[in-house]
Amino acid sequence: MTTPRHATSIFCDDVRQELGNKLSFMGVYRERLIVPRFPALLPRFFVVVTAVTPATRPFEALTFRLLKGDEVIAETEMEEALLSATREAALEETPADEERVISATAILSLSPFHADAPCRLRARVITEAEELKAGSLEVVGRETEGAAAADGVGGEA
Repeated sequence: MTTPRHATSIFCDDVRQELGNKLSFMGVYRERLIVPRFPALLPRFFVVVTAVTPATRPFEALTFRLLKGDEVIAETEMEEALLSATREAALEETPADEERVISATAILSLSPFHADAPCRLRARVITEAEELKAGSLEVVGRETEGAAAADGVGGEA
């Protein structure tokens, strides 16, 4: 069975490069970021977005985007040379008996991050053929959070 194209995101306070080609994520948020009041300011805020595709269907174009409501607040496009190198590496490094996939990751930094009112942040990946939903994070005030929890309100991708 072939893995379908998909995307994921991690919303956090900091991303650190560690020895051994590892990343550490500090202060990871789940479905909500709760602030004491609005307007709110976070000195550092990161969104790590990863897109995955079967090696048989490599990405031809890749743009990572973060939206606050309908406004694009961060965006980066992967260069063709990097896309090509990623395709080649996936084919070279994957054992023949395993399904081959290609993944690409972007770290979007918002330093500082401002929120004037409650909002939803949505991570998206735009490819040559489609838009992949990579997850979302609701930004709420402490008083709003209590009401949402009581109502059992969940998030949307």
